[in-house]
Amino acid sequence: GKLQGVDAYYFYNSPYGREMADIVTENMKQVYPDGEKVQSVATATLRELRRTNAPAVLVEVGYHDNIEDAQWIKENIDQIAKALAKSIADYFGVPFRQPQV
Repeated sequence: GKLQGVDAYYFYNSPYGREMADIVTENMKQVYPDGEKVQSVATATLRELRRTNAPAVLVEVGYHDNIEDAQWIKENIDQIAKALAKSIADYFGVPFRQPQV
């Protein structure tokens, strides 16, 4: 695969979806090796985003068919999970707490 990066898709006319996608984008830029390849993407075609009453975001966390992205995913599962969890906390305005191990 040639695609790389993190894409946070949101329904094009959902201001709440866009807000969440932008939060995810900012947090994922902290963990993905090339922040220029992390972006929010408006779409009208993804059913998962257009057929819901709630704000929705679909996050493509790297591209598993790209060898470099697949390796990054495998080596950074905890950081990716924390960035996504922090994004949810940020969206709802609640503090993010580090997991207790």
